[in-house]
Amino acid sequence: MIFRGSLAAEFILLTLIRVYYARKAGKAGEKVSVDGEGKLGAALLRLCNSLAAIATLMYLVAPQRMRWSALPMPVWLRWIGVVAGLVTVALFLWVHHTLGENWSTSVETKEGHKLITGGPYRWVRHPMYTTIFVWSLIQTRLEDRRLIVLFGDEARRYVAAVPGYVPRWAVYER
Repeated sequence: MIFRGSLAAEFILLTLIRVYYARKAGKAGEKVSVDGEGKLGAALLRLCNSLAAIATLMYLVAPQRMRWSALPMPVWLRWIGVVAGLVTVALFLWVHHTLGENWSTSVETKEGHKLITGGPYRWVRHPMYTTIFVWSLIQTRLEDRRLIVLFGDEARRYVAAVPGYVPRWAVYER
């Protein structure tokens, strides 16, 4: 229960950060261009975000309905997840704060838009995506280890044969 509560708190914090900066950015000025990602890209982004939010809410409210996606994890690994979530919230806030009124949910420019090169942007051009990518790398490594513990040599062969991120044309066969 403590881990689900932690996820709930992190989800609420991320949502509040988004809402606050969306409102702040919405008051910032007239949009000049919103054609950076196109209508299809914007629609797909919103769909993916909505599905992720629904899945998270479903897990928080009715975890038995999400049991199909469960992967047993030891307590120490769950605590790593809690810490990773807190770090994610902090980085998320830092990115939004640094962007300030320049932040938006889509690729758009506004009148008076500025190039942001401070904060986390000193080190990387896309810190929000970098955070998600690094978190995904850590998460998949931990999941691979857990699969090997659960399934042994079969999982080792699978992990060795099938790429973790970029698919090959060849199909895995047992």
